[in-house]
Parts: sequence; structure tokens; C-alpha cells
Amino acid sequence: MKVTLPLGCLVVCTLLVSAAPPSKQPVDSILEQAQPRGGLWFPEQVTSKIEPGRDLIITSARDADGKPQTVRVRMGTMQVFRADATRDEFTKDGGWYWRSGEAEGKLRFKKNIDWGKPAGDGPLVMVVYQTDGTIHWYSLVYDLRC
Repeated sequence: MKVTLPLGCLVVCTLLVSAAPPSKQPVDSILEQAQPRGGLWFPEQVTSKIEPGRDLIITSARDADGKPQTVRVRMGTMQVFRADATRDEFTKDGGWYWRSGEAEGKLRFKKNIDWGKPAGDGPLVMVVYQTDGTIHWYSLVYDLRC
């Protein structure tokens, strides 16, 4: 069955569709983008200290597609990364490697909680690099507590 509409109807229909109200933009778009889309919990924290001033480089991380990547954290900022569990036995057990200038190190959380992480991946880590050289490492998992 073929339906033919008069030209005037097409114009009216087009006007009605285009007259829809624009989507509301948040007043504070930076705050909106910084909000997690689900509840996150950090069940464990590790603190370390380095000489301030140099960038902190995470050398055993993976991107969202599972490819190895290097993560740079500038002093006074924070980053979230997924530890690469495929590098060696230490990373397979939930650890990660870092460096800053001539200093190098490795860390891991005591608990290797895998709630919500893809199989074979290391922990999701939020790192906060304070201006005095203190580094706070937080394990991040979805908050599944009741």
C-alpha cells in the first residue's frame, strides 16, 4: 500500500520535529564529566613517596582496549589506570611498575580484588600525586556492598 502525503504535511511534520526543545546542558560540565557512572569503592590504599617535581610514569598499564600503554601522572594531578597483568609473574599477581626520573619501583595491593575487572587484567588503580611527592594509590572496584 502506497501512501502519498501532500507537500504541506511534510513541511508541518518537519517543523514539528525540529521544534523539539534542545537537550539541557549541565551548568558545570567539568563536574558532570568527573562523576563516576556507578558507585566506586576503594577497599585498599598504598602510599609511597618520591622526589617531587618529576612526572610519575606507570610502565605496566593497559588501555581500555587491553593494549599496553604508559601512563604519565603530573605532580598535583590524578589518573586512573588498569594494571597490565600480562607482563610477568609480579603483574600477574596484581602488581604494577612505575618510575620517576632515576627512581623506579613496583607496588601491589595486599588484596587482589577482582570485582568487575575483565578476566586476566590487573587492578583498576587511581593514583594521586601530591605536590610534596606523596603518592596515594587506591584500588577501585564497583561498590557491590549492600
